[in-house]
Amino acid sequence: MILDGKVAKFYTRCWNCGDEQDRIKSLVRESSMPNNGDISMCIQCGEFAIFDNNIVDGTRKPTPTENDMIRTSKVLMMLKVAWLGMREQVKREDKQKAKP
Repeated sequence: MILDGKVAKFYTRCWNCGDEQDRIKSLVRESSMPNNGDISMCIQCGEFAIFDNNIVDGTRKPTPTENDMIRTSKVLMMLKVAWLGMREQVKREDKQKAKP
């Protein structure tokens, strides 16, 4: 289901942390609906995954060959760096909120 033409309602569960995700956005094409073999990243733990509609959770751990491709992709590595920066920002904000 497309929500606004850019974000789709699509349920998956991260193979690494088990986080359930219910929305996806394609960075490379008009349609947000994934195809088998498309790459995803868990917003909770930052691990990359591969969409696979043959799996109940919708994503799987990348194979060694897929991991090599992910690690050599400048775009995916920039995405990972951006995610790490966001995670650190959230930690700092949570720490500030916890101060008396």
